[in-house]
Amino acid sequence: MLFLLTLACLGGTIYYVIRANVAYGFHYRGKGEMLARAAYARALRETPNAPDARLSEPEFVAQFIGKGPRVGRSIFFALGCGVLFVVIGIIAVFAGIAHA
Repeated sequence: MLFLLTLACLGGTIYYVIRANVAYGFHYRGKGEMLARAAYARALRETPNAPDARLSEPEFVAQFIGKGPRVGRSIFFALGCGVLFVVIGIIAVFAGIAHA
């Protein structure tokens, strides 16, 4: 049982590290800005009277990036899952030693 919990924590840690990398690319490598400009052009083309299309492009880009994934939250969850992975792994090892 502890082995499965340890694997779940390891999987969660890997998931949140990958998610943090994606969020980092969205905020700091320009991917979010590129997607925001494409979404703004699409909004102007398809529905020019929509509230998002009435914003200026810099306002729309800032708002779009602000709604994107958060780097800090993903790192926090990755560290939390990593700590749980270590603690549960230690408990599993000591439980195995005590059982043998």
